Parts: sequence; structure tokens; C-alpha cells
Amino acid sequence: MNKPLLTRRAVLALAASLLLAGPATADDWPRFRGENGQGIATGPAPPLTWSDSENLAWKLDLPGAGASSPIVLGERVFVTCYSGYGVPGEEGSMDALVRHLVCADRATGKELWRQSVPADGAEDSYEGFITEHGYASNTPVADESGVYVQHGKSGVYAYSLGGEPMWHVAVGKQSGPEGWGTAASLQLYKDSLIVNAADEGRAILALDPANGEERWRFEDPALEKAYNTPVIATTDAGEEELVVVCVGKTLGIDPDKGEQKWSVANEFSNNISPMAIAVEDKLFVTGGYRGSGMMLRPGGHGDASDTHTVWRTRELSYVATPVLLPGGRLFWVDTKGMLVVIDAETGERLVRDRLDLGGGHPVYASPVLAGDRIYVASRHDGVLVFNTAEEPELIAQNSFESDDSQVNATVAIADGQIFLRSDAALYCVGDRN
Repeated sequence: MNKPLLTRRAVLALAASLLLAGPATADDWPRFRGENGQGIATGPAPPLTWSDSENLAWKLDLPGAGASSPIVLGERVFVTCYSGYGVPGEEGSMDALVRHLVCADRATGKELWRQSVPADGAEDSYEGFITEHGYASNTPVADESGVYVQHGKSGVYAYSLGGEPMWHVAVGKQSGPEGWGTAASLQLYKDSLIVNAADEGRAILALDPANGEERWRFEDPALEKAYNTPVIATTDAGEEELVVVCVGKTLGIDPDKGEQKWSVANEFSNNISPMAIAVEDKLFVTGGYRGSGMMLRPGGHGDASDTHTVWRTRELSYVATPVLLPGGRLFWVDTKGMLVVIDAETGERLVRDRLDLGGGHPVYASPVLAGDRIYVASRHDGVLVFNTAEEPELIAQNSFESDDSQVNATVAIADGQIFLRSDAALYCVGDRN
């Protein structure tokens, strides 16, 4: 049930924020992987190199850890984090777990406001694979009407851009069998807020951004391990569909009604983290611990496995969402530290090279393309910068010596600036002037 929280003071703050913000532009990065979720930045080129003493515009110490990405809207930067329990290197108890939404001034890095929410007691315990990402993995989304954040089993929260609470909606208390927590990010589509509540409720929801009221709900047991953020795909007939990748099948849903239109079978296993990637009127989907990759066409009806599968490949990305490079190539760095490039037309492997990175799972973040460079945040070895040559080369590797905390988040790039977060701090690299 939604809980309206908009007071008279909040209404005035919301009105002021509408005047200040304006619609999202190419200078913004308002959701996970940018304006359209494709991980491609426009505008001026961001810096190639940086450090504690080079091209660092500002640094803001955060109140806790997190794997979510920062987002940028107008003069504000938003990021989520958590404290009290499950923070690497610190003790704590579930009763002390708190999630935070921090708003920073884009020009100076000064914290403008913070909203903190005590966690619901139903959250998964800090053990197993949840220790890989923690309790703040869902990237928020923002527009001129407000900023929206998903706090796991505590629900979805909406705030004005000035920081006033607007509403709160619970979206489920369930857990997957492994207790891995939640990770999918929010997105805005037309007049709806799309919520992947697969882990909490085996459902995809469309909420009214103004008050949190439910517009539609799509439920399917197959959503249990669908940790990926749904995407909007366009068919060759110009129709839009909401696509989510599950274990065993990819689903196409009517984004206005919440009704399933089609499914395409896949051979993905265990769990699905990468988003689908639009390649013109087709979709590249991948995932699973022992999964694969495939190209399919949206626009099907019923079981479209035979009619809408274009090709399959043995190459897969377990966590990172690939990015489409010029020339029709798909690029990612997998969790084993392998740089992979495949031909989007045929699925043929073009490059598979091992990078010199630390052990374990050295990369969880997704690549971001900006001009002729690709930026990939590694967990412990800084941000890797590649060129877009036929065989991409590592041309820079940047880190902050003063910060040895973990980095799981994908970078945000807007108007020539790079926004990145670690478990300790939020950074702005570059200069807007």
C-alpha cells in the first residue's frame, strides 16, 4: 500500500525544484547507464587520466558503502549507500542497518541533503553472495518531478529534488533461495515508474510517480532470479516493449498495460544480472553463471523462440551489461577479468584477452562509452580506460591512492565529467568550464 508523505512544506519544495531542474538533457545522467540505459555518453570528452592531484574536481565522503551508481540531474548528483550492518570491515547488526539517499551539489560536491531509512527486518542476512554487493545496489532515477529510489524489502521511496519525502510503497518481502538481496534499478517510462521487484515479489510493477499508486503488476515465478533492470525495446514496426531477462526465457511485456506479449527461450542459468542491449531493432541478451549470449528480435507473439532468435553464442557476461561500440561490436569485461568483444551482426568472437587485474571477481561494473574511449570501473584496480580500436587497448588506469575501498558501481558521465563512487566516497572528475 502506498503511503503519501507530501506535506504542505514538501509541496512548496517540489514546486521550487521543478523550476530549478527542467527536463533531463545530454548534460544529465538521470538513471543507471544514462538517459536511455545504453551506457553511451554524449557531449564533451571526459578526462583520460586522473588521481588525487589531477583532474579531481571534488570528493564527498559518504555515510556508508554501496554498489549503486551515481546519477546526475541539473545541478544535483544523487547516490545511495548503507551503514550500520554489512559494511566491509565493520561489525554491526541487522537492527542497525540504515539506507541513505545523498544529494550533492554538482559544482562543489557539498552535501545538500540526505534522507535515511531504517531497513525492514525482513532483509537478507549479510552472508554468501550478498557480501559481494551489500544493501545499496539499486541505482535511483530522477526527473524534474523528483528522485525515486528502491531500498530492497523496505520498498520504493520518492522525494522532491529538494529532499522532501513524497511517498513510500512496499513492493514485497520475499527472498530468493540464495538470499542475494536486490539489485535492479528503477526507470521512468512515459507517466510510469517501472520497478523490478523480482526478488521481493516476483513481479514487475508500474507506479504513478506522483503518488506511488500501482498502475499495473506483472507476476511470473520465472522472475525469481531476474536481477537485471528491464529495458524499453522498439520493434521494427515502431512499437515499444518492456524486456526483462529471466532464467530460461526472455520476456516482452506491454509497458502500458503490464501484459506479456512474447517469450524467447534461453539457456541461462543461476541468475541474470546484465540488462538487454538494444542493437537497432534487435536485442542482445546474456547472463547466468554458466550461461551464454543471444541476439533476438522483439515484436513476437506467444512463444517466439523459433521465429525471433537471430543467433546464439557461447560468450557470456555474468554481471556487467555490455556496451555497443561503433562498427556494431559488443564490448564488456567479465568477472574473471577477460576483455570480450563480439560481432553484433553474427555473434562471432572478435577479442578475448585476459587483463592484469587482481584475483577473485575483479570487475562487476558495466562499461560506459564516451567518444572514442570506454570506461570500466574495476573493484580494486581503479578505472580502466580503453580505446575503441578493432582490438581495444588499455590506454589508462586511474585510481585514488587515498581510497583503497571497494568499487562495484558503474561510472556516470555527463557534460565531460565523470562521477564515480567507492564504498567510501563520491568523486567528480573533470571540469565543467
